[in-house]
Amino acid sequence: MEQSLLDAVRDGEILDLAGGGPVDEAAMRSWGSARTVSAVLIRDLVRGRRDIEADPHGLRLRGARITGRIDLANITSDLRVELVDCFVPDGLNLCDSQLSGLVLDGSCFGHPAGSHDPPVDAARLTTPVMTMRGAVANADTPSGAVRFLGAHIGLLDCDGARLENTSGPALHAEFLRVDHSVFLRDGFRATGAGHSVLALNGVSVGSLWLDTSGVTRSGQATGALVGIDGLTYADLPAPVGLARWLELLRDHTPGYSAQPYQQLAAVHRAAGHDSEVRDILMAQRRDQIDRGGLRRRDRAWARFTGLTLGFGYQPWRALLLLFAVLASSVALAVILGGPGGGLQRTARANTPTTPCSVVERVGVGLDLGLPVVKTGAQDLCVPTDTRAGQTLTVAGWLLQLAAWASATLFIAGFTGAVRKT
Repeated sequence: MEQSLLDAVRDGEILDLAGGGPVDEAAMRSWGSARTVSAVLIRDLVRGRRDIEADPHGLRLRGARITGRIDLANITSDLRVELVDCFVPDGLNLCDSQLSGLVLDGSCFGHPAGSHDPPVDAARLTTPVMTMRGAVANADTPSGAVRFLGAHIGLLDCDGARLENTSGPALHAEFLRVDHSVFLRDGFRATGAGHSVLALNGVSVGSLWLDTSGVTRSGQATGALVGIDGLTYADLPAPVGLARWLELLRDHTPGYSAQPYQQLAAVHRAAGHDSEVRDILMAQRRDQIDRGGLRRRDRAWARFTGLTLGFGYQPWRALLLLFAVLASSVALAVILGGPGGGLQRTARANTPTTPCSVVERVGVGLDLGLPVVKTGAQDLCVPTDTRAGQTLTVAGWLLQLAAWASATLFIAGFTGAVRKT
């Protein structure tokens, strides 16, 4: 087996031990010595310690059971490594290594019993491309099933991967930097415990393709699904829509943080989606009210501005309130100033002390409901000393106050003063 692998690396061929047989996890666990390759041999090949001239295609192995933990830590190598549909029960260590490329598609990884090492530990790994399409990682460690802590990768493809951890995150990728795209979709599943199932805090990527429909908590564990405080990306996140992303930020993160909302708004603003930007910032304000630890006074003010101004992003709400005040004032003036005798003409009118006409009552109502513009109707038609007139007088004071408040709110929302606070 050792010589077969050496020959394949020298000739640029794939050593395929699976043939046409099944390569699911159950079948992998039954593989015997005929498919066994030593982890030490793989390390020696990557280090260039075997006396062969490796083909540029690199090390390509499929359908093998690899004994021992593959230790590629602290290695700088030009040898591309492909372990496809392989069974690696003791896992893979890539810490602080620099490789020209890494393909782990369809492989199944574990870690030694009693060990806290992740099945795939790629902390501080540097490589232009790494793929784990359809790979499986099973763990019982707080370190994560797959760890990319502080790694720098050109492109990361984990489509269809299945990551499971009963004691910690399924994916621990804090401060990972990916120059191009990260793919976590097309059947991607992650089950974990800890602070979050996917720890993506401080990650920087070009494009993010994340589908969390297959992300769940392990057993009865409680907590968030995704930690994304400090996550930055240059393009609109895909493949899910904005509503799903806002649900993720609101319901499935450890707590309120402004940065994820601001980042989401920034990429939508850059794409020219102004209406979506308003929706995002309003959702941020609601989340801040619910989970942001605001003082009672600040929370009450936020809820008030949300109702009347959409937190400053929908000042037309204050205009609707002003129109409602205006309609109420006209209705009161027409009703109370009619048969009830609440309004009568003044000495300046042609027929003093007589009831006001409907047109004059409407004018009085407009004067009560408009904060600045006046029709002059109150010079000719005033409230009487009757109960209806006194009611109209008191109501007029309140309506004037409501009209001025509505106008002030509109100006504050239109100029952005509410948003700035």
